[in-house]
Amino acid sequence: MGSANEMSRSGGFRPHWPPRAIPALSAICVSLLGTGCQRPPVPATGPTFSVLTQNVCYTMPAAERTVQAIRQADADVVCLQETSPAWEALLRKELGEQYRYMRFRHVAGAGGQGFLSKFRFEDVYYRKAEGTWHPGWLIRVDTPAGRVQILNVHLRPPVAKAADGAYRFSLGAYFGSKQVRRRQLEQLLGWVDHTRPTLVVGDLNEPEGGRAVSYARGEKGFRDALSQFDPWSHTWKVGRWPLWAGARLDHILHTPDLQCLHARVIKQTGSDHRPVVARFQAKQPGAAAE
Repeated sequence: MGSANEMSRSGGFRPHWPPRAIPALSAICVSLLGTGCQRPPVPATGPTFSVLTQNVCYTMPAAERTVQAIRQADADVVCLQETSPAWEALLRKELGEQYRYMRFRHVAGAGGQGFLSKFRFEDVYYRKAEGTWHPGWLIRVDTPAGRVQILNVHLRPPVAKAADGAYRFSLGAYFGSKQVRRRQLEQLLGWVDHTRPTLVVGDLNEPEGGRAVSYARGEKGFRDALSQFDPWSHTWKVGRWPLWAGARLDHILHTPDLQCLHARVIKQTGSDHRPVVARFQAKQPGAAAE
């Protein structure tokens, strides 16, 4: 999601959010619950690795704050959405020493993606689900906890093309996009080897109860890392008080063979999306169910 009026030939865009849309968004967003009741980290009993996901916003608002948040989080693997050639140049300049392995895929507008990693990784696939806008990007990473698959996604936002050509939030698009996201994630997961430990990360454009997330959790057995440790903090915010809205659109989902030791939202950033970071280890025999 975002705030500019652009639609590229390849499907990347950032929708414009007019003030009149904010009250409607407020009615459907979970952020009104506030923050609190966070669970402390679980002590590690084996090798661990950490993952961060963020939609950095391709228009690069306050980019230095976003870079600083990524730098200070110091996650082992960083998964980004809405990257661009300008973002790649900045990240390589500022974080190249911290992250030895970097790879980017550029799509005009808001369709770019990137990985920053302290560990060697390899591409498995980069492809679009039928009828959707942004590709999914699956990699395999050699972590201290073993080889892990990470699927970086940016699912369909609840926007539609207006009469002036801009893409804007609408109630029709809000309801219509739910099934699109579900089909998109279903197809992307259909190309994944489910015998391997797997993470699905990124801007899913819906909360935990959305159809795509519910499909991953219910039918595929994924678990949501953030909800295990912080069930309230929103990962996306638009507008200003009193006309503002927030939601939990960004997720790190994991298969049961990975144990989440902690997950949190980083609130100091330049993008409208906040980073979500989580730490994992391989599930230990006899470990309690999460």
